[in-house]
Amino acid sequence: MHLRDQPESGGGETAGGGETAGEVAAGEVAAGEAYAADRALVERILAGEADALAEVVDRLYPAMAAVAGAILCDASHVDDVVQDAWVRALDGLASFELRASLRTWILRIVANCARTRVGRLARAELLLDEPIEAEPSVDPARFGAIGGWREPPRRWGEGEAESILLGKEVQAIVSRELALLPPSQRTVVMLRDVEGLNGGEVCSLLGVSEANQRVLLHRGRVRLRAAIERELGRR
Repeated sequence: MHLRDQPESGGGETAGGGETAGEVAAGEVAAGEAYAADRALVERILAGEADALAEVVDRLYPAMAAVAGAILCDASHVDDVVQDAWVRALDGLASFELRASLRTWILRIVANCARTRVGRLARAELLLDEPIEAEPSVDPARFGAIGGWREPPRRWGEGEAESILLGKEVQAIVSRELALLPPSQRTVVMLRDVEGLNGGEVCSLLGVSEANQRVLLHRGRVRLRAAIERELGRR
């Protein structure tokens, strides 16, 4: 899980958009590999391989449930929406042209099914309509009268952060705190940092503005960082 608001800039010759030529090439290779993997998976499912379908179901269910739960006003209907989405996805799989990733395509179907269910239930208010007024990222009590740190955040040494984040204990903390986030923040953080969707995809799936998506992502990440910091401070 990425707990940074934005990637750090690095050196190297860029090929546009701040990316190095090597990063662009690596991204193109990764995209090609993902396309090939999706195509092979679709072919296996269409051929009737139960293992291939089970693989997709297991991998995508958390994201599908998160999208459905973010749009529905009643969490008890999440599994029904996910099931409806699977039926629609399987019915349309033969005509799927891989213009988007298989994951993105299925999540769009989930979003459409959830919005249809909301209409049926006459509950059109989206759970993600969270106000975006200013909210402090850090507890103001941690600063002194002139603005300096009264309780500074703990510093992590060079290279230590990655190893800490990979630790099973901290991953357990993140999983626990992720479940405690407000539903709107949890959904956006999960889709961005766990499922790897970009901001545009999340906005399209959930029907929220870019500004709201950024606020929800920021607030969720801040809470997760604070939880990790609290746990590390007890060591």
